[in-house]
Amino acid sequence: MPDDEDDLQSSGRAPTTIRDPVIGTEVSGYRVTGRLGSGGMGVVYEGEQPLIGKRVAIKVLRHEIAEDPEVVQRLLAEARAVNQVGHRGIIDVFGVGHLPDGRRCIVMELLDGEPLERVLEAYQRQHRPMPLLDALVILEEIFSALAAAHTAGVIHRDLKPSNIFLCKQRDGTQFVKLLDFGIAKLGVLGPTPSTRASMMVGTPGFMAPEQAQGGTVGPAMDLYAAGVVAFELLTGRQPFESANVMELLLKHQSSRPPRIAQFNPTLPADLDALIDKLLSKSPADRPPSAEAVRAELLRIHAELRGETRHQTLVVEREPTPAPVEPPLVVPGPSRTPQLIFGLAALSLVIGLVIAFRPEATPVQPTVVVTPPPERVVEPPPPAKVEPPPPAPVVAVIEPVKPVKPLAKPVKTAAVTGLPTEIARRIERIERNLSKAEAAGDDMSSIRRELTVVRERLKNASAADAERLQFRLIDLESETAP
Repeated sequence: MPDDEDDLQSSGRAPTTIRDPVIGTEVSGYRVTGRLGSGGMGVVYEGEQPLIGKRVAIKVLRHEIAEDPEVVQRLLAEARAVNQVGHRGIIDVFGVGHLPDGRRCIVMELLDGEPLERVLEAYQRQHRPMPLLDALVILEEIFSALAAAHTAGVIHRDLKPSNIFLCKQRDGTQFVKLLDFGIAKLGVLGPTPSTRASMMVGTPGFMAPEQAQGGTVGPAMDLYAAGVVAFELLTGRQPFESANVMELLLKHQSSRPPRIAQFNPTLPADLDALIDKLLSKSPADRPPSAEAVRAELLRIHAELRGETRHQTLVVEREPTPAPVEPPLVVPGPSRTPQLIFGLAALSLVIGLVIAFRPEATPVQPTVVVTPPPERVVEPPPPAKVEPPPPAPVVAVIEPVKPVKPLAKPVKTAAVTGLPTEIARRIERIERNLSKAEAAGDDMSSIRRELTVVRERLKNASAADAERLQFRLIDLESETAP
């Protein structure tokens, strides 16, 4: 079925300049300035309030369905329902009006940003999924908006990445908005009438089993679709894929979905279990509500941040013992040459005294004994050669220089038992992480992921090892200076 993109929003590009009789007209106090996009059910224009310059989006039904009373009534009902939700994660509707040609339209907020679908396509071109912590933040906001909509009795029924918008704010941050709560959802709460069985509403790749079968419309349908979105965020692909629409629908109805750990072994087990539960065939087996899913995601997110902080503390303590040891070794070797030299000089003086004792008078020994202290004191001049002590100190410290490379053997030990090429790649990533952290960058999530990949490589099957090697290549690219 055609993909309805009536809620297409601005992503920084100027509106098209196609000649259109609607452009230039006025709707509910807003002047239509351009056309933003179109879909199977309607067209979206850009409008502006002439006095204050407020920009809006204006959704208009296509001519061929604009006269259908049922379509018009459902459009108005959806506009009222969305307006009652009052959540920043759901697009806001400002009013309802008529075009000069009599068609109904709704005026809603104009968004700046890009759809999640475009972001996912960028990651897929790089052959990698979205970073885990980024995906968790987006999923938390999706389920927060769904919880608010379900509380107000609104079921989306067509949740997918193209209907999830990442809005940009002036400070550079972003937040999630759910779109297409209007004409794309042409159902009501309750069983789908049999007369409408052929009028399938939704997108096959994200459609719950009961939705394709015309079952009861309820929040569980949105939870299933959100589970498919989560699966794609975390693995880079959907759980079921097929070019044939009917085959795809049958897979959603009867085939067990794969686990996300099969495609991304580094993900937490709790998250794997949560996504598997969202994709349950029976609505009763799915989580009880969107709010319950959001609470579980927040818990997993908090645990991951806690683990990351703990690992960072351990890494920071390792280098500190290294510089403490050398000062304990320096004093011993630096004084040994002076002691040997003093003993040698004393032995020489005693030898001279013994050698001259036979020829000298008894008084001579006292004369001889008097100079020895001066000669014994003479060794201190060589001791004045205090410059040499730095030489021994340097000799002791130079072996300590390799203590810096000792960080290498410690890391290499962690990857023993792995092929040399993989071990070297892990070492390069470790070096890149250390440089980035020294520069003040927060690399905690990548460091944790590297730790998990390294552990899994030790007992990985051939197929898993190949996937993990590709992830190492991505990590090296991400951490490259």
